[in-house]
Amino acid sequence: MKILKRTLSLVLALALTLTLFAGCGKNSGSDTANQITVDGKTINVPYALIVNGNKVSMDLFRYFYLTMKTNYDGGDETVWDDEELTSQLLEATESYVVSYAIIEALCDEYGITLTEDQQAEADSYKEQFKTMYSDEDGKFDKDAYNEYLESMYLTEGLYERLLKLEYLSENLQHHLYPVEYKDEEVEAKKQDVADNYLKAKHILVEDEATANEVLNKIAEGASFDDLISEYNTDAGMESNPDGYIFTEGDMVDAFYEAATALSVGEISGIVPTDYGYHIIMRVELTDEDVASTAEDLIADAKDSESSEEFTAFLEEQIDSAKIEYSKYYDKFSPKTIK
Repeated sequence: MKILKRTLSLVLALALTLTLFAGCGKNSGSDTANQITVDGKTINVPYALIVNGNKVSMDLFRYFYLTMKTNYDGGDETVWDDEELTSQLLEATESYVVSYAIIEALCDEYGITLTEDQQAEADSYKEQFKTMYSDEDGKFDKDAYNEYLESMYLTEGLYERLLKLEYLSENLQHHLYPVEYKDEEVEAKKQDVADNYLKAKHILVEDEATANEVLNKIAEGASFDDLISEYNTDAGMESNPDGYIFTEGDMVDAFYEAATALSVGEISGIVPTDYGYHIIMRVELTDEDVASTAEDLIADAKDSESSEEFTAFLEEQIDSAKIEYSKYYDKFSPKTIK
């Protein structure tokens, strides 16, 4: 069994998503965030590592260490009797926090901050999270909130710091490797979309009897959009009320083939797939659809290239980083970090 070093994307995922699931951590007070316990004695640890002269706080190190530990062992502490596995946990945690420290330092160096919209989104996200700990009258239960953060090995300050990491990393990436494309690229992609993409709405139901019921109502002149509201079980249609824009490979084969066979405005019969029973209406792919889809596709491709360059750059930074260790580092273990 091995804990492997993960990519930067998983570092970000840990920072933002593992904090949302109650019960993943064990209750542990915030006063232990910068401490270890060795032979029954509590030791204050002001920092875990120094990366290129920047101290990595013990609370940050502890968060990544215990999050990975808990998600790996599922409460079975005996797995850490394996010294090799324990060593791999420490190594993986170091990889995380070094990545984090380098991103944070580079953001300071280049003056990277959150945009107003990003800050507003982060604040909204945080407030929505807090509403989970409000009573029926909307009164915020700070004690319950802090208790939950502690169960996830967090303090409020550390949670807010981690919450901003995704935005900062994205902004740093686009500062160092801007997403740029030429007009001729857009025009070529527009032609590709016009030639190879189509647009369709559908009504997805769970059984064939319901599908037949929908078809009968269509035959009687019912509005397709009204029937979507009444019958459709595909939540994705809520965010795509005008229909999906897609090409071959984006949808399951049966759906794509049925939609392709339709003329604009034409409605299919029942199309069974693993998802259920579909009734499809092909709709017009407008010039606006073509332009927006082309721009999105180019932006996604360019952003992927930018991300690969950024990841390679970070790996170089990590490999060349000067790392100094706390004098207590050799004491770090599942038994001493709680």
